[in-house]
Amino acid sequence: MKRQEVVVNLHDQSELSPAALLVQVSCRYRSDIHIEIGKNKTINAKSIMGVMTYDYRQGESVLVTAEGSDEEEAVAGVCAFLNGRKS
Repeated sequence: MKRQEVVVNLHDQSELSPAALLVQVSCRYRSDIHIEIGKNKTINAKSIMGVMTYDYRQGESVLVTAEGSDEEEAVAGVCAFLNGRKS
């Protein structure tokens, strides 16, 4: 399992919602990907319903975890997206 903390820095420069974009990025990978928000909330990054419950707060620190054959790439890609970099 690969884990990495990232600071959310999303810029709304798309006609798609951040939730839809996050699911698109996450679905590029075979690994199971989850985002831990605080101590009490974990969401499946590939589930649009789960991701839609996430309140994206600039500057918030979240933990991205992935488990699977491409877990390193998955964590890097999701973290890049959440941090506002190209993924």
